[in-house]
Amino acid sequence: MTKDWSYKTERNELYMRLVGSCGVRNQMTKLCEELSELIQATCKLNGHVNIGKREQTFDNFLNEITDVNIMLEQIQYMLDVQYLSTLSKDEIKNKLEMKRSNTLDRLLKRLESGELDQ
Repeated sequence: MTKDWSYKTERNELYMRLVGSCGVRNQMTKLCEELSELIQATCKLNGHVNIGKREQTFDNFLNEITDVNIMLEQIQYMLDVQYLSTLSKDEIKNKLEMKRSNTLDRLLKRLESGELDQ
């Protein structure tokens, strides 16, 4: 039976154990590997026109998105723990949200200016 991972506390307990067991540096390297695999899966998905193969490729793409999301959650957990003495969780969350908003604003501006038109 699969564990219910919908609760953040359950995931954070796992992340704490992973970081303790694997170390921060190894988890950062793992993030790079997962990002690389997502790039590969994206390129493959973009190139496949065969319907049967495309479904399998899309499934792999979803797996890689999931892996990257999990690694990003781990990194965010590590940042919360590592930098807790200098930044509060709310400060980290606010910084991430501000950066996300700025990036989305830039994307909207580029879209509206026609810069992203094909």
